[in-house]
Amino acid sequence: MKLSLWQLALPIPHKAVPIRLANNHEIYEIDMSQQYHTFHPDAQDVPVWCYMDKNPHGKNVPQTYLGPIIEAMQGIPVGIRWINRLPVNKKLPFNTQMPQKTAANGNHNHGNPKPGNAVVHLHGAHCPPASDGYPEEFLHPYNPADPEQGDSMKDCLYPNHQRGTTLWYHDHAMGIARFNVYAGLAGMYILRDSAESALGLPTGDFEVPLIIQDRRFTSMCGITQMHYEVSAEQPKFFGDHAVVNGAVWPYFNAEQRRYRFRMVNGSNSRFYRLRFKSISEHGGSFPVAYQIGTDGGFLPVSVPVLTTTPLILAPGERADVIIDFSGCTITDEFLLENDAPAPFSIAECLPSDDSMRNIIKFVIQPINGTDSSAKMEALKLPCNFNVDIKGIKVPLNKVSAVRATLSQTGLPRIKTRKMTLVKTTKMVDGNEVPGQVLLNNFQFNDPATETPQLNDIEIWEINNTTGDVHPVHLHLVQFLVLDRAGVAANVDANEAGWKDTVRCNPNETTRIIMRFTGYTGKFVWHCHMLEHGDQDTMRPLIVG
Repeated sequence: MKLSLWQLALPIPHKAVPIRLANNHEIYEIDMSQQYHTFHPDAQDVPVWCYMDKNPHGKNVPQTYLGPIIEAMQGIPVGIRWINRLPVNKKLPFNTQMPQKTAANGNHNHGNPKPGNAVVHLHGAHCPPASDGYPEEFLHPYNPADPEQGDSMKDCLYPNHQRGTTLWYHDHAMGIARFNVYAGLAGMYILRDSAESALGLPTGDFEVPLIIQDRRFTSMCGITQMHYEVSAEQPKFFGDHAVVNGAVWPYFNAEQRRYRFRMVNGSNSRFYRLRFKSISEHGGSFPVAYQIGTDGGFLPVSVPVLTTTPLILAPGERADVIIDFSGCTITDEFLLENDAPAPFSIAECLPSDDSMRNIIKFVIQPINGTDSSAKMEALKLPCNFNVDIKGIKVPLNKVSAVRATLSQTGLPRIKTRKMTLVKTTKMVDGNEVPGQVLLNNFQFNDPATETPQLNDIEIWEINNTTGDVHPVHLHLVQFLVLDRAGVAANVDANEAGWKDTVRCNPNETTRIIMRFTGYTGKFVWHCHMLEHGDQDTMRPLIVG
């Protein structure tokens, strides 16, 4: 089934409202439930699973696909009661087609977890382990016959004592996260701070969330559903329709002014390499775009993107981008175009007729009023890499200075861990075929080997011996990317900030440095291609 382009305006998820304030905490209540959603005029009333918040009067706010935007302020904790009200019949809200052996095995070490179980992870959050969303801490569907059951709801605390940034929340249930996120269990969490408030960035209607995903659709007997399909040869999911904020190939009417776009790659396995393309008859002047932030907050300097330099987003990565349409002509039209192949390769581009080349269309409109936001060329970004070592401020990316300070203060030296992404093989009907991708050749249930102590500083050297680019995500911490293949220049300018997800290229070693602060307990690190994470490309991370 193929849907047409540019039929719906870009929808904007609503902002959640706390149901109450308690002890300086903002308290929310958010359900997971089955609803019906219009992705496109020819794909209406499609069954989905979604997060739905309650307003202060206790009633659910209408929400169909993608959760509400949760907006928080640094230093003001947020408490969320997550309640699993997904169907108790365990049936997924979309058609599935999996290779027989893969489908039968489910996750290799965890049996075949039933659809309907859920775990919520706030991706990028520095929070206690009890609120992090450990993949085996299932919330089971709510049973109306047993309203007092304790395993269908969970109260999580997010302290918000980190830098302002774009986070996102999504399902993280072991073995079935790929299904749950595909069904719709994802949403944006915006954390603000005072440094951001002083910059004069576009706000209100001119600050726009963009959660980019890829989906497939099928229609039988007049009923349209999403469709999920992978093959034994390609154990990843790639859709053939771009879905932005829940709309297939939407358009956005952009005034001649500056906008702030908070972008999230919410796809299961697809990477995006984005740039502008003019589709106006006379060509037109391109918008000017600068990336000002990444996973963990502001970059040290703004980076031009989307024109001569593309913007690459791996699954789980975020980008905070200012786009200035003031130099464009009214009625000009521009595409946000994707030329990343699937599976992703730095060197290769899509064929020109690939269905996932189009993402969103911008149509230029006259400005309504004036634009008082700050110009990018005058913007100084509030970013530093300092860590506090017994009262001494040291930039974490200056490794020699960090080593010297640790030695001076008598603290444990930097520990270097050598990590490896390994593609295994297995025997099927007497033939050797590709198997799992494993971290350090261990499966998820093997004893933990990554066991840093609180306040330790570590360098991880992640050697990718597979043929794929893998987005590696660490819970609890934000890190800095030092180099790839021993060369600092191999780190892109828009990766030179705090990160929680990093691209690890084939046959290269990617080095990252981090400090484990705040919490001890059980977390995880994993490949953020959801199909891989569900099939054991995930390991425990235990902070002692």
